[in-house]
Amino acid sequence: MWMDDGTKQALLWAEVWDRFRPLTPMGQQAKRSLPPFLPGEEAAWQASLARQETLSGTINDDPDWAERVEGRLRKLPDPGMVLLHLERGGAPGITDWFRLKQFLWHVRGLGALLNEKGLTGWLSANPSEWTQTFRLLNPSQREEPGFSLDQGYDPHLTALAKRLDDLDQRRRLVVDARASEIERDYGIRRGREGEWAVDRTLPILNRMRQDPRLDRVRETPFETVFRPLSSPEEEALAEEAASLEKEREELVQDVLEILAVSVRPFGPFLTKALEEVTHFDLAWAKVRAAMEWRGVRPRPSMVFSLEDGVHPVLQDRLQREEKVFTPVCLRLDQGMTVLIGPNMGGKTVALRTLGVVAALGQYGFLVPTRACSMPLFPWITAIIGDAQNPEAGLSTFGAEAAHLAHWLREPEAGLLLLDEIGRGTNPVEGAALSAAVTRYLATGEGWSVHATHYREVLDVSGIRAYRTGGLRNAESPPVGGEDQGSLHDRMDFRLYPWQPSDGFPREALAIAAALGLPKKVIREAKARIDDREPRCTELAEHDNP
Repeated sequence: MWMDDGTKQALLWAEVWDRFRPLTPMGQQAKRSLPPFLPGEEAAWQASLARQETLSGTINDDPDWAERVEGRLRKLPDPGMVLLHLERGGAPGITDWFRLKQFLWHVRGLGALLNEKGLTGWLSANPSEWTQTFRLLNPSQREEPGFSLDQGYDPHLTALAKRLDDLDQRRRLVVDARASEIERDYGIRRGREGEWAVDRTLPILNRMRQDPRLDRVRETPFETVFRPLSSPEEEALAEEAASLEKEREELVQDVLEILAVSVRPFGPFLTKALEEVTHFDLAWAKVRAAMEWRGVRPRPSMVFSLEDGVHPVLQDRLQREEKVFTPVCLRLDQGMTVLIGPNMGGKTVALRTLGVVAALGQYGFLVPTRACSMPLFPWITAIIGDAQNPEAGLSTFGAEAAHLAHWLREPEAGLLLLDEIGRGTNPVEGAALSAAVTRYLATGEGWSVHATHYREVLDVSGIRAYRTGGLRNAESPPVGGEDQGSLHDRMDFRLYPWQPSDGFPREALAIAAALGLPKKVIREAKARIDDREPRCTELAEHDNP
């Protein structure tokens, strides 16, 4: 699996993916199984992105033209089952032919719109194939999107249709004349359903019950409802119409089979057209989604680098709260990159942003950054948040360890995003495990990012490290405690390259104080830290004479 369900959940992928909305039924179906670009497909990946860049520019230059394109896409039916029926030797019905003709009509209109802007290559079919196929479904001189067998497929069929219309009109005249005669006799008028509802107190009721021209339909405590019986003339007309209708149905089937034989050789052309239209719809939907986040084209590189990357869902959530999303600037070389900083400092958001940018890039989207370079990863996984698996009987730590073990066994190195490995067990073992995992991945060929609070991780050689900016004015005393909203405004979420001389960031107590924890608690915590550090130094000197 290229990106597992746990990773999708951690990255809020469902909400991101929902912004990708193809307009045609076949595009919507194709979205469900759309594969990412994988290593070895760099040329096709970049070609797809280049075409999207062109589409995006054209949409921006002419919004009215874009609306007309979308109007065509929304009207396109899916002729897939019709083509399958033809391929298997069947004769599609009238509704199927209507769907296929609608497809041809609107794709031809779409092609004209693309040609208007010089966007060639999306619909590659020879114009003569379009013309020939359309004429088979529109034999009359007047071109129209609808389909009818009365457009000139068979003269006898047209004559039969006219005779049936004539019979229907004659039958209506007979029925109306008979009804008018009854109404004159009794001085009553028919209702909307062609029936007479007669008050049971009226003296004409007994006469109407005995009238051979009337059929008593139903009775209520207040009225009796009558309907006219068919006359011999009406029955004769109906019998004649039934005979003609049977003849017409047989002829229609013959015509449909002849039409199927005529259209079947164009099956490969129609199948290719369907594939091309689906591909265009997917590309159009990708561009429309990327326009929401001002997407840019990711360039191929063995370094995963993003400048001012954003997570579209998290950015929108913050905007609704009238807050600003801090863009992520980060460079990942092969090996291990470590993120350090306080809780609420933005490390997890940075991980999610990395994962979403990478996933969108590999699904062939223009990505939400100012600039981006990246490889095509064999897989992407994120171990973020509470990974408890009650069904498997695993705790948070156990589920996290099992998940990590699975991906470390993968023969190909991908993108691995880790959030606080070891946090679910005791601090001593958690720190040791966190550092050991970091060292293991630092020498690997994959791209790994580890957001952590364990300072032991920074002792691992060969890593690249970033720190979050942290709390501004951390020494300023809180006034009655702050809520998370005001604290958010005091945080610097930017990532800065870390150097050993920077030391390990310590802002947990400042954040706790800012959120209103009692001063007595904060003072005791600081005292415990001050008491612990000299002891740690003495132990270190004793262990390393």
